[in-house]
Amino acid sequence: MLNAYTNNDEIKKNVLDIAIRNCYRDISWAINSYERNAKKIVNNNFENYFDVRADDVNMTNGVF
Repeated sequence: MLNAYTNNDEIKKNVLDIAIRNCYRDISWAINSYERNAKKIVNNNFENYFDVRADDVNMTNGVF
């Protein structure tokens, strides 16, 4: 079922990781979980915290 789902080895690894961590007995549960997580990542329009976090410079003179 996993081979029918994708040929991408990285995706297969991620799906198997989900199945192992959650003790899923049916690979379709892991595939569904992977797809839900992938949709969350694609639909996320927020900036990454590590890209926008403040460093140790004085930000009082900044314009927002």
